[in-house]
Amino acid sequence: MPIANLAGMGIADGPVGAMLEAIAELRSAGKGLVLMKALAGGALIARREEALRWARERSGCHAVAVGMVSVAEAEYNLALFGGEPLPVDPAGRGGLAAKRLSILGHLCQRCGRCAERCPAGAMRLGAKCAESDAAKCVLCGYCIPACERFCIRMV
Repeated sequence: MPIANLAGMGIADGPVGAMLEAIAELRSAGKGLVLMKALAGGALIARREEALRWARERSGCHAVAVGMVSVAEAEYNLALFGGEPLPVDPAGRGGLAAKRLSILGHLCQRCGRCAERCPAGAMRLGAKCAESDAAKCVLCGYCIPACERFCIRMV
């Protein structure tokens, strides 16, 4: 389940080219591969069609996992992957509301694990709890499992 997308966002250990080389090596070894974060946790929604076309045609993976939270998103993705006309979407977001990180401050112990795990440097410890810098956050989600108290949510 490698992480890759056309912008190279959220890849913790190197550039997208290195990930694609690793994918090709695993594929040639007969491994089944499901691409993760093709939409960079929502950061590439405005380029959804291009990003998913890249994922299907250029990643080298056998399948693409796409997160969905609504019927509208599922319908949009089914049409997109099925080559059918896309549903009317005046906002150009495939039925998605803007995603962001939400931190349950009343549960946060300020341990700093989320900030240590964040490859984009978007997490920091605020005065009362961990905080996310939306300008830096690529919505990769690496900070979420780092939190032992489940304080971080992608909403």
